[in-house]
Formats: sequence, C-alpha cells, structure tokens
Amino acid sequence: MSGVVEHVGLRSTRLRKSDGTVAVVPNAQLSDGQVNNYGRPNVRAVTEVDLTVGVSHETTRESLDVFVGRLRDVFAAQPLAVPGAEVALARIGPSSIDIELKGQLATDDATAFAAARHELLADIVALAHEMDVHFASPGNTLHVIGGATSASKGSAQVAA
Repeated sequence: MSGVVEHVGLRSTRLRKSDGTVAVVPNAQLSDGQVNNYGRPNVRAVTEVDLTVGVSHETTRESLDVFVGRLRDVFAAQPLAVPGAEVALARIGPSSIDIELKGQLATDDATAFAAARHELLADIVALAHEMDVHFASPGNTLHVIGGATSASKGSAQVAA
C-alpha cells in the first residue's frame, strides 16, 4: 500500500491513496513492515557557517567587489560546501568594512567540520594575501598636525 500520510495517531495512521480514498492502517502493522519516505529525498546533515570578514577601510570599491566574488568562489570550492552560500558586504564599522559569508557544510561531525573550517579560513587568508586586501584591526593612530600631537582611536591620516 502507498499513499500520503494525512495523520498519525496513537493507534493508527491515515494514508491518502492515489485514487483519493483514505486508508486507516494500524501503527502495529506499519511497525512490522518497511516504510519508505519519498517526501524528503536527499536530506543530509549540514552545519551552518556564519563568518564575518573585516577588511580595511582603505580597500577600494573595485577590490571589494572582486574580493566578495572570489570569496564566494573560495567557499563553493570547499569539498563539503552546500551550494547557495550568501556572500555580501554587510556593514561599515568603526574599524572595518564587514563582509558576511553565510553557508552550509555537508557534515554534522564536529571533527570534519573543524577540518573544513580550517581549510576555508586558510583559503580566505591566502585569497586576501593574493589580492593585497588587508584585514582590519582596531588600533590607535597618532596624529601630527603642524607640530601638535593628538591621539585617537581608529584609522586616520597623519599630516606633517
């Protein structure tokens, strides 16, 4: 017998058969036989990846656009990557331009996830070095203007 499950009760399950009729099957009968679920094929365990990559404010628009595209490619090239990752500029913070990467890796094993995350992060660092894109880091800048000095937090220009 085959059909679409309409209701699972304590003692029985209702199935809508292809001819439109409803069959009531005792749960004991279902547990004695083989049940195939065709409703959710290709379901696999995944782990979410949610990264924020902060790059320097000095990064040009052209470099940002290329870096975001290449970052998307780097994620897609990972062996466990599930297609459909989102990579985009997210915000301009006080010390960085933030790029968010949201995707999934096809594993629920902690060791496999840690190894895949290691490879992904190493590939992102290599991409940044290759493109001469610099990661942002908060810091203090000393301003020297006409012989007077002032200290401030964040990124600024130094004039002499």
